[in-house]
Amino acid sequence: MDIPDQSWVSRKMQDAAIGLDDPDAQSRAVIFSAVAINTGMGAVPFGINVVSFISVDVAMVVLVGSIYGCHYTNEQAAQLIKQILGSVTLSTGAYFLVAKLFAESAKAGGAAVLPFYVMGMSLDGLLCGSITYAIGFTSRTFFKREMDLSKSEMRREFKKHYRDGKRHTKNSEEDGP
Repeated sequence: MDIPDQSWVSRKMQDAAIGLDDPDAQSRAVIFSAVAINTGMGAVPFGINVVSFISVDVAMVVLVGSIYGCHYTNEQAAQLIKQILGSVTLSTGAYFLVAKLFAESAKAGGAAVLPFYVMGMSLDGLLCGSITYAIGFTSRTFFKREMDLSKSEMRREFKKHYRDGKRHTKNSEEDGP
């Protein structure tokens, strides 16, 4: 997989951690920065936001890993993301796919009817932000445990953080900018 250049994304996430000394606070700032970027990408059409979603998540995992002394390449980070997403159950994966397709359909249908576009943006933003949150905090746990997380532990971590991410992203959307 060819990962697009994400230098501007990395800089934005690194900027979020400036002045923080605690690794947990730094990684949290990086993760929340990535969540904000990917949540905002909910307004962008499918072909574009999938590429940016992956780029943001890869950059986030690389940065979180480096905070905990694990220097991953983009390819290694992409592989870890695949491993994390591969740990979820088939029903969870199907849910993500159906939710993404529904959000994109609503956005496409919204070209004629504005409320559908807004609904699609909201759903896509919530989904992208929540998954990024879950990937970020699951990868943080992975690095904090010195890269020792079984598939079942990874699944539990991801599901727990996905639920937290939905709450966080939903509350952020309701609060507005």
